[in-house]
Amino acid sequence: MALVCVAAGITTRIVLTTLAPPDSRYSAWQQCELEVIWYAAALLLFLAHLWRLGTSGLPEGERPGCVGAVLWVAVAVLGFLVAVISSLPAD
Repeated sequence: MALVCVAAGITTRIVLTTLAPPDSRYSAWQQCELEVIWYAAALLLFLAHLWRLGTSGLPEGERPGCVGAVLWVAVAVLGFLVAVISSLPAD
């Protein structure tokens, strides 16, 4: 589901840029807000998936360790920040 949300955010960006370019600063920020909502949903779903993996009772070798989970979270947050910063409207 997280990948679907990322794809929806990217699709939103492409569609809004080509078919409905913003005509004012206000509409540009509204379009940015819509993209950020998709990316935030993807981040929360991914973090919920990691949480479920860690608390599912799987054997030690089948679940991510502490270092692996921290790295996955760091990469996910970094990806979220890059996506949000790239979706900010230019002034």
